[in-house]
Amino acid sequence: MVESTKAYREAAGVFDYVCKIGHTDWSYIEKFPELTSPVCSSLKLICLAEGQAVTANKAKEKGTSASLVAKLHYGVTQFVAEANASLLSKTNTQVKQLSTQFLDYVSTLGALHELKSGKHLAESLESKGELGEEAIGVLRRSLARAKLTTQCRSDTWNRSSRRRESR
Repeated sequence: MVESTKAYREAAGVFDYVCKIGHTDWSYIEKFPELTSPVCSSLKLICLAEGQAVTANKAKEKGTSASLVAKLHYGVTQFVAEANASLLSKTNTQVKQLSTQFLDYVSTLGALHELKSGKHLAESLESKGELGEEAIGVLRRSLARAKLTTQCRSDTWNRSSRRRESR
């Protein structure tokens, strides 16, 4: 797991470098939306999110407290939310050229870690003897946010599968 975390961190560094070097010499940039600054910035954040997800999973395996694991997963959701905001910003005109599967992946990654964070936070509350309305509220909030994300994504998947079937 240490190697995978290191690889994600190095990949984030590569995307950060591509964001910073400037694209004045790259006249063909329009052909590759993945090389634009907003997309590279998002990819950097996704790499950092994946690296933190590995760290969260390792912490859980080691028996780290549920509250710390919840915070690690919540950190993943923060990275993903920032990446998603950059991808879907009004100034990012290349987003239409990106794969819908990639955009779905980003949203689903955020929903997954939102749920994991909520689960571990509820476990933390349970261990403190606070398994009442607070823990239930945490789980309900996480489920509602995840449902919203996956519902939007399943609509997209249904449309794309119908298009493939009609061909």
